[in-house]
Parts: sequence; C-alpha cells; structure tokens
Amino acid sequence: IKLRNICYNLTPAELASHNEGDSTQLELISIINSLVQQFSARTHIPCVFKVEEGFEYPVLEKEKTQNLFRVIQEALTNIEKHSYATQASIFIKKADSSGDGKRALLIYITDDGIGCNQNELAKKLKSKEHLGLRGMKDRMELIGGQIEFFTAQNDGMEIKIELPLESEK
Repeated sequence: IKLRNICYNLTPAELASHNEGDSTQLELISIINSLVQQFSARTHIPCVFKVEEGFEYPVLEKEKTQNLFRVIQEALTNIEKHSYATQASIFIKKADSSGDGKRALLIYITDDGIGCNQNELAKKLKSKEHLGLRGMKDRMELIGGQIEFFTAQNDGMEIKIELPLESEK
C-alpha cells in the first residue's frame, strides 16, 4: 500500500493518462476530486471538496494543471504531517481577479488544525530548509498565480490560491 501511494504521488493516474498524445489540456475538477479521495482514505481525515454552484470547469494548459495539482498535493501533505487537523476542505470558484477586472480561478484549502504563528510562517516561506512551502509559492509564480497563507496559533490554516484565467473577462 505504501509503495502504491508513493507511485501514485509521483505520477497520479489522472496526470499520467495525459502524458501521451496531443492533449495539452486537463480537467482540473476530476483531478482534485481524486486527490481528495486518496487523501481521506490514506489519512482518515475527512476532506470535503466543494465547487461553487454554477461553476464552469476551466480547461487549463497541462503545465498549469500539473502545478496546481502539486500545490494542492503539498497543502494536503502539510495538513497530514503538521496540522493535527480533524477535518479539511477544498473550495473552488471563479471570481474577479485582484484589481484587473479579469476572471480568476480561486481555490481555498482549509483545515481545523493547530495552525501556526504568522511570523513563523513568514520565516518558513523564506527559509531554504522548508522546501514544501517555498515550492508551493514558486510553482504558483511559475504559472502566473499567487498563493497566500492565513493562520494563527491554534486556529487552523487557510490557503488561498489565485490563478488568472486568460480567456475570460
């Protein structure tokens, strides 16, 4: 089971099936849904995945979907390893992007765990030793998005991911 989980995490079936052929676009919703199911089954931490009512699935370039997947995967790994959470959730919607009038994909990942001090979090984001958090930030910058972390000691964590959608106004 551990070996299967390691192999899945390296190349999830949802992404691997799109590595062949001409496809440069993937459906993000099914990939996140699968990731959430795997997470809950493995950790026994209930994770709810909700999509805004009336949400139209964006079809994204393969690179963007892969990077979003890895950021969400790392967020769930952090919940598993560090949060002591009893539940987690992921919510996805479209909204106006920050200040430019274009549409953006917003993903919120929350948990009810122990959280951490905001100053400590800021240090970890700059540290060369905390590759997971820095990697999440770097991946979002690579695809033109942003990531923000909201937390307080003993008050869980919320991660906000924002990715501008080029073809929408």
